[in-house]
Amino acid sequence: MLFSLQFAAVQSYLTQRVADFLGKELQAKITLEKVFFKPFSTLTLHNLAVVETSGDTTLSVKELHASLNLRNFFNNKITIEELKLEEALLNYEVYADSTNLTKYIRLFSKPKTAKKKPSKKLELKIDKIQFANNKLRLINHKYKYPRRGVNFANLYITELSGTVDKIKIDSVKTARISKLTLKERSGFSLKELSSELVLSDHKMEFSKLVLRTNRSQLRDYLAFEYNDIKDFGEFIDKVQVTLLLKNSSVDSRDIAFFAPDVEQIRFFTEIKRAQLKGTVKHIVARDVDMTTAQHTRLSGNFRIIGLPNINKTIFDFDIAQLSSTAPDIELLVSQLSNAKTFNLPSALHHLKNIHYQGLFKGHYNDFDVKGNLSTGLGSLQTDAHIRIDKELAYDGSIKSNSFLLGDFVEQKFLGKTRIQSGI
Repeated sequence: MLFSLQFAAVQSYLTQRVADFLGKELQAKITLEKVFFKPFSTLTLHNLAVVETSGDTTLSVKELHASLNLRNFFNNKITIEELKLEEALLNYEVYADSTNLTKYIRLFSKPKTAKKKPSKKLELKIDKIQFANNKLRLINHKYKYPRRGVNFANLYITELSGTVDKIKIDSVKTARISKLTLKERSGFSLKELSSELVLSDHKMEFSKLVLRTNRSQLRDYLAFEYNDIKDFGEFIDKVQVTLLLKNSSVDSRDIAFFAPDVEQIRFFTEIKRAQLKGTVKHIVARDVDMTTAQHTRLSGNFRIIGLPNINKTIFDFDIAQLSSTAPDIELLVSQLSNAKTFNLPSALHHLKNIHYQGLFKGHYNDFDVKGNLSTGLGSLQTDAHIRIDKELAYDGSIKSNSFLLGDFVEQKFLGKTRIQSGI
């Protein structure tokens, strides 16, 4: 019998009989153009399709190739050493009490009988999976709310390619992902995901991470924590993110695919290193060293509470070093506040390059500062409350042993001035 299975004609005949039988049982049209089976070692399927009576395709595969290890088959153990899936489409739909795959699962599930002794559970192990240009459509009919960006209730993924190996499936699932790529209908593009993955019911953890998307690149470590996967639908408030970054870059437009409210703000930053934890709405950062705009660099520890609404966001910074310029500040505030323009009082442009070390707490235009400020006009020691509107106003103290006050207020006769002001 096993000898005869090596002949293509026998394999095709038996395959078509099985497909016809399953099609009748499942009330679906199942077609398979070609099959090759080498007993105990190889199985290859060509142009498999499962089409429902409605005309919807549940599954199609151009080529599926499996390298098998069936030496322990009679001990209920099957090992797929390598599974290659090329140009496959899976259409998965979730309803209130079932899915479109429920009937297939029921067919291949053994009916429970009270009299039978429990049989030994079949062990299926997959060592490696290779994807080449696959597609996945997921529609969850239990959630019909419209959503910009990536809609986890209506996903359509294309160009899914890459390798997953070192797979272990238990209550906690682990795997190694290498150069995984995909595109989603929203416009989100995953250009590369390489990582060690740990997945549980409430956490996704990526270590040894290389993540490249449309405009961003993250390296080192990323974790998402959630109560339920549907929390990604309210990403800003409900998904806890932990990031340990080095030599990375982040563009807010990529965050907006998962947190659409972030669309109203815009920023791009390059991160030499950082440790971040929290939600988008409440971020805590430690050991940060980052650059943005043309001449802005920030290092230190901080909390940001209230994003994406910049007008209500509170910044609490313990700054080891902040370097910037007035044009950079105007650009950053306009991007973060979704305003066409933001203009600082003209006097602040005279400060040229600004270097600050100390504390900063408050809103972007109404805040407390306590620290040392070095500028192109001289150095200042500040302990003040500052408001930036059409005019610059402050309450508190500013001290300097040598400051070009005349250049600052455009009164040249003042020259260098020693300042000690408490207002």
